[in-house]
Amino acid sequence: MLHTVRMGFLFHPLNFAPAEISAMRLDGDITPEGTFVDTPDDWISRVNRALWGHSRNAVLTGLSAAWALGGHSEPEMHTVTALPGHSHGMTPRMNFRSEERTLGKEDVWSVDGLGVTTPLRTLSDLLRDPDVSPEYSKQVSREIMQAHHITATQLRNYILDMKYVPYSRWALKLTDAMETN
Repeated sequence: MLHTVRMGFLFHPLNFAPAEISAMRLDGDITPEGTFVDTPDDWISRVNRALWGHSRNAVLTGLSAAWALGGHSEPEMHTVTALPGHSHGMTPRMNFRSEERTLGKEDVWSVDGLGVTTPLRTLSDLLRDPDVSPEYSKQVSREIMQAHHITATQLRNYILDMKYVPYSRWALKLTDAMETN
């Protein structure tokens, strides 16, 4: 299921004229990234903060998605991939690492073309990532599972439903280890 927001904020800084944006920055009303200082800290505001100035049709993945979902501190380098059906071209920025992932619409929460992988997809990606230590991926996964009320059984079933993905057996082993601890 594609997650969308029915009602956004009344104002968005990018909807103002450049002179008004400059004045708001000088007054301290908006951040250098272009978001209001008092914007609620949720996955939408985190995605907007991380991907400000980026062309649309991109999602945070891996540890960046874990951060956006509230289960990890903000990484120094964000991992980003293009949404399904869009080019993988990235706006050049020092804090992005472009990844090529196969994402279905059910794997992404998106608002205005920017998004994050769903909690289940993020968990699956973290547990299957050979570059993240097993203990660290389990720790971050537990935090996401608790924040989003996901059980080990739901996660196991999600991984089993993913056909032919690398490191799925490893992810299932880590999921079993989290359940027994």
